[in-house]
Amino acid sequence: MPSRAIVLGILFLFGVHGRTLADPPDVGSEFELHLTGAQLLACTAALQEFAKFGWNTKEFDIFVRELDASLEVIFVPRLRPEEKAKIHKGGGSDAGNEVHYFVNKADMKIERTRYAR
Repeated sequence: MPSRAIVLGILFLFGVHGRTLADPPDVGSEFELHLTGAQLLACTAALQEFAKFGWNTKEFDIFVRELDASLEVIFVPRLRPEEKAKIHKGGGSDAGNEVHYFVNKADMKIERTRYAR
């Protein structure tokens, strides 16, 4: 199970603010992101592995895709205005490479990792 600090770090990374069920967000509210608990746990697992590269997570966009038995968490580096995409395994930018993590829904563990082509 991920530590409280890691979960709080992910919430900070995504800019999610705490709310109660009694105070649900309105459609069109100021919230930019909605994550299910399973998606948050998948992001937590992926972030723990991604952190091993030492890249600055703030320079990446993170996407979550729902699959049949897993959740895909994708880290895509942002290009700086003067930068062109690098053509190599894991294609990316000076910030780092694009990485896909497939997290099993049953146990919330990473079952495979894939790099952009």
